[in-house]
Amino acid sequence: IKEIDEIIGKDTPIHAQVVSTKFEDMIEEALFISGIRKNMYVKIPVTKDGLRAIKELKKQGIKITATAIFTAHQGFLAAKAGADYVAPYVNRLDNISADGISVVSDLVKILNTYNMKTKVLAASFKNCQQVLELMKSGVHSVTVPADICSAM
Repeated sequence: IKEIDEIIGKDTPIHAQVVSTKFEDMIEEALFISGIRKNMYVKIPVTKDGLRAIKELKKQGIKITATAIFTAHQGFLAAKAGADYVAPYVNRLDNISADGISVVSDLVKILNTYNMKTKVLAASFKNCQQVLELMKSGVHSVTVPADICSAM
């Protein structure tokens, strides 16, 4: 983390994933991750235990990024639980025969319709056109690999 902070600065947010799948273990791991540095977001998968963990961790003031989102419904539930960000994976959705662009666009519309503070952090892109389509839909943030970033 120290080396990363030297490159990006200590105030730049970092999102780090828990590997645990059970509620109690997620809580313990998230508390450890959140204590590593000032601007740390803990990535929690949107499962039954994950939603419980998001709700509990938000009570403790932990910054949360909800992951493993496969539907707009899941993203909405994560937002209702208190996630700061929801991070759907566009290309992974496409790989399971879902329309990643549509799912993420719908999620943006739903969050905006209900004036929710949660932001959409779209990830897992295979090309620049996917990024453009989501930018047109009003996605709040994207994370892209270096090859796509340089092609933009």
